[in-house]
Amino acid sequence: MRTRHLVWTVVVMGLLVVPAESAGSDRGRLSSVIARCDRLDGGAADIVRTVERSDDFDRSRDNPLIADLTAFRAYVRSLREVAEQARSERIRRLPLMRYRTTLAAMQRLTLRLRMTAANVESEIARERSDLSDAWSRLIRDNLDDVVTTVLSMRVLRRPEPLPDTGRPPAGFVPILKRETYKPAGLKGLSRSLKIEAYGGKVKVRIVKFTITEASFGYFTFDQARAMRVNREVVPGRALLVQVERGHRVDVSKIEVEWEPDAGRRCFGRVTLTDE
Repeated sequence: MRTRHLVWTVVVMGLLVVPAESAGSDRGRLSSVIARCDRLDGGAADIVRTVERSDDFDRSRDNPLIADLTAFRAYVRSLREVAEQARSERIRRLPLMRYRTTLAAMQRLTLRLRMTAANVESEIARERSDLSDAWSRLIRDNLDDVVTTVLSMRVLRRPEPLPDTGRPPAGFVPILKRETYKPAGLKGLSRSLKIEAYGGKVKVRIVKFTITEASFGYFTFDQARAMRVNREVVPGRALLVQVERGHRVDVSKIEVEWEPDAGRRCFGRVTLTDE
């Protein structure tokens, strides 16, 4: 009896410690983002002062660069404020959904910050090559670290299993053997194919689809793709297959080669998603 009590105590302590470690890891990464934002703001301010005090300062040439640097600093400060908010939410253990919204705002700001940095680099390369070393030393490494850290952060949540009522939800089709499934009418703009299972595991072997792209607004051409997946999908945990990394594309002619778990009555569903 004492041994059983000890085992349950260890299990409960493990369940309590894991979320705390995850929250601590997030707080550490957010603190790193905040510190690097301070360095980015200071480095951009130094470059602005260098431009304004230079002997060959020319308003028509240098003002666009100063404007881009000002916008860059504004995004850095906004990102710092939102990162401070996210860190506070982790410390105070506020609801996960609220933190997820804050993290999404951080990632949007980070993408805009990276685009603004590209504008600054373009101006420096075209008009102020003498500032290239300063930009590399003060900005680039810290910026790369911020972008990598923020975009790699994900809020993990335990998927809720589908209720086993004997009848699958709408959209699920029975999988009786190894076969190729062609979802009728499934097409449109999407980032990923979402494959779900019900009743048992489903082994997804190959996914095929066609991407339609347009050139110059009127000429279109199709690209047929085939991806060897060889992954198991369990109920309650969807498999995402990216059709084109980084942006939405027009997807059609979808085919999924899959097979059911042995001895189980399995169902599968294929949908388009922007995840």
